[in-house]
Amino acid sequence: METVSRDLVALALERASGQQFEVFVNEFYPSLIGAKFVPLGGVRDGGADGLEQEMVYEEISFPTAFYQASIQEDYRRKIRKTVERLREFGRHPTSVTYVTSRRIHLADVEERALTRELDVAVAIRDASYIAVHVNDTVSTRAAYQHNLSHLTDYLRSVGASNIVTPSENVRSPAVYVFLEQELARRQGDTALFDAVTDSLALWALEGTDPDAGLMMSREDALEKVCTEIPAVRNVVGKRFGTRLERLSDKRYPGGRRVRWHKSKNVFCLPYETRQHIEQENLTDETLRRDVLVSLELRATQLQTVELSAVEQKQAAKVALRSLQRAFEKEGLQFASFLEGNNSGLVTVADDLPGTLSESGVSPGRRPDVGDGTMEIIRGVLYDSNDVERSYLGKLSRTYTLLFTLTQNHG
Repeated sequence: METVSRDLVALALERASGQQFEVFVNEFYPSLIGAKFVPLGGVRDGGADGLEQEMVYEEISFPTAFYQASIQEDYRRKIRKTVERLREFGRHPTSVTYVTSRRIHLADVEERALTRELDVAVAIRDASYIAVHVNDTVSTRAAYQHNLSHLTDYLRSVGASNIVTPSENVRSPAVYVFLEQELARRQGDTALFDAVTDSLALWALEGTDPDAGLMMSREDALEKVCTEIPAVRNVVGKRFGTRLERLSDKRYPGGRRVRWHKSKNVFCLPYETRQHIEQENLTDETLRRDVLVSLELRATQLQTVELSAVEQKQAAKVALRSLQRAFEKEGLQFASFLEGNNSGLVTVADDLPGTLSESGVSPGRRPDVGDGTMEIIRGVLYDSNDVERSYLGKLSRTYTLLFTLTQNHG
């Protein structure tokens, strides 16, 4: 069985529901450690938070050893509640393994603290642990393929990464995300107008498949582009057909990108191009995830306010979305700020209340989470690390394309 990419595993875990994750863990974890478990009948969380009730599993050979799978953010509360409930049901746990789809910063430190507090050997197996061990055995790989692999199928769509997410102002960001990917990859191999036209042509051919007999005429492909971005008709219209033919030439920089069926004068994306698109989306999604990890780390080091572990993750997510919204609202002006020509922070602050509300932060905690978010954003803008700079650069290029291409070029 083919080796599973750790980056794909991380993305799948991020998107898994509680039920999907539990089914996966029930196949993954016992096979990984070579033990057999049974559901502990009648023991369910039933917590007041109203979230999914995850089953606790008991090791057959060691009835005081248990594990539980969960996607909940508040892992400390979940572990405490599980141990409490086990004791309420007359059990005397000596070890509890908590398997989570979340990333937990300094999991070993958390294990030691909870072990001392609860007088139970607590082990935490987070998303990073799962990604490292998913390829350990045929059974662990099969557990992923059977239960989680489909959660990353969205990467096969053109511009499917969440580097830029839809909003009231940007209905369909996929085309601009894809354009940024393509133009960054070309790095001057093609003149700008031709590079933009070529990228739009590839985007238009999404969904075509020679094996399935799905093709598209040049007229239909052009119409799809111009329907999505009306302002570019005068820019790309006259050269569109010629560029499609150029994309089908094996001498095209980087190799043939389009298959041209001359007998019917229709075009499609070959498997190699679709595979390349999937990889570009994975790269973007991995960058987004890495930035979020970086922001979460900043949230653990706040100087202005003290936040809980859950609130730290909330602040990181709000900071990420706030940066997107700032680019979206200010467009090229905010991009210029990154060059030191402007002050964009006021825009972030003004927009923060709405972002906190959208992110589900409780009203009473919004002032503190908001203060933490602003501290995170200041750190990113004035003392960024490499991954944050890569992310900001990608946002800048993507939104620059969006605002440039949606202007009237008539």
